This record gives sequence, C-alpha cells and structure tokens, in this order.
Amino acid sequence: MDTHRNVDGLTAEAVIGAHQAHLATQEKYGVDYKQYWYNGAEGAVYCLVEARTLRLLLRCTARRTAWWPTTSLRFTRAAEGSELVP
Repeated sequence: MDTHRNVDGLTAEAVIGAHQAHLATQEKYGVDYKQYWYNGAEGAVYCLVEARTLRLLLRCTARRTAWWPTTSLRFTRAAEGSELVP
C-alpha cells in the first residue's frame, strides 16, 4: 500500500487521472493497481497495489505521475484456509 501525502491541489479528477495512467502502464511493470482512496482536505492518496518488488512499483509510479509515495507498506497474503491469530 502506497501513501502519498501533502499532494498540492489534490482533486477527485486528479486522482482518477493518476489511477487511469497507472492502469495503462501496470502490465509493462508487472504491477496491479487494485484500489485507491483519497482525502482532499489532507492532500493524501492511498493506493492498494500488488507488485513483485518495490522497485517495479516505484518505477511504474514515477513514470506516470509526479506523486512520489511518502510511505510504502508491504503485506503478505495469508494462505487460503489459514487461521489468523491476533
């Protein structure tokens, strides 16, 4: 999950445009943009992305938008049927 903070002039249209740009390039980098959320008042965008490596994710992001992630969190999908323990 990428977080972009302090994005000046953030609008719904800008976020939609950035997401569409990522979708147009994701296959080239082996990246899959799943979902995004944004908060215009805070200038923040949150992107759920699946990628083999952080490097590929950052290359795809850098090629399509000027919004460099301020944070990238890595998650591992639990095995199907596995039990989650708090």
